[in-house]
Amino acid sequence: MNQPFNTSTAPSREETPHRVLPLALKLLTAMALFLWMVAQGKLDLSQLGILLSNKAILWGAVAFWAIGPVYLASLRWKMLLTAAGYQISLARSLLLQLIGFFFTTVMPGSLGGDFIKVYYLIKENPGKEKSLALWAILFDRLIGMFGLFMVGAVFTALNFERLWAQPLLRPVIALVYGYILFFVGFMWSLRLIRPAGAAARPAGVAGKLLEFMTACRVYRGQNRTIIAASLLSTLSQGLSFAFFALLAQQISPGELRLNELGAIFPLGMLITTLPLSPGGLGVGHLAFEQLFAMVGMAQGANVYNVYFVSQTVLNLTGVVAYLLKKPGAQAGAARAAVPG
Repeated sequence: MNQPFNTSTAPSREETPHRVLPLALKLLTAMALFLWMVAQGKLDLSQLGILLSNKAILWGAVAFWAIGPVYLASLRWKMLLTAAGYQISLARSLLLQLIGFFFTTVMPGSLGGDFIKVYYLIKENPGKEKSLALWAILFDRLIGMFGLFMVGAVFTALNFERLWAQPLLRPVIALVYGYILFFVGFMWSLRLIRPAGAAARPAGVAGKLLEFMTACRVYRGQNRTIIAASLLSTLSQGLSFAFFALLAQQISPGELRLNELGAIFPLGMLITTLPLSPGGLGVGHLAFEQLFAMVGMAQGANVYNVYFVSQTVLNLTGVVAYLLKKPGAQAGAARAAVPG
């Protein structure tokens, strides 16, 4: 039997220091990197003015956010949850997506939004296994990354020989195509996995991996759902790249190297998801500064900063969806947003 996911209790006083210290270290790391880049002249905060002075950038940010991360991602999540046996409407998926964005933004960590989505999902589907809801979100993230790397694979393929000729880009290109092969292999391997009880599973990471793969068996044979979800993910990530390229064209001097930018974009975005700082603050800035330099472009930190700030501000509008919830549900969700 899977262990239940606790959504009803707040962290105890004994647990709090163990949670606060890692989060404090992440915040300090993020701010140190951010301030260092400002002091070194690599990050020009005045560039943020482009969000107000350039209507194409402003409306591009809003359109990308509303269509990609909000609508398309909500539709993909709904499709995957329905395939796993959950009852959820598209309107409900949109609402939970917005609430998740708000908590991901205001909580000093990258999992707060996921936990709150799980909290509401299991409250509305009491007959389903609670741990399966967590695994479903992880699987959704895997498909999201598949779409991201598909974007990189397309732009790399358009000029593969020239990009492969650059030694610094070879590991990046290998990562792009390697993840796509990994995902295809992962989906194929689900046909080989057999259900195993808790007593039969190995301990540690291997046991959790087996539990995850066993949970993902619900998607075996649902090829149409997986293909549709993958296409939605690729389209959403393509919109993300289009907006990022628009920012690079406006901020980075010189000719826009679209194929090179498409090749490094997935790696940069992947780095921002690592649990090293809140929302990729500081870490993402440094990553894109180095990746831009790798392909002969400049202003990588500034391009990412405008992208980061625009999406962060829009994510905060999710507070409206959160406030529409009943007070009791708000309190429970706030506790659930702090991972245990």
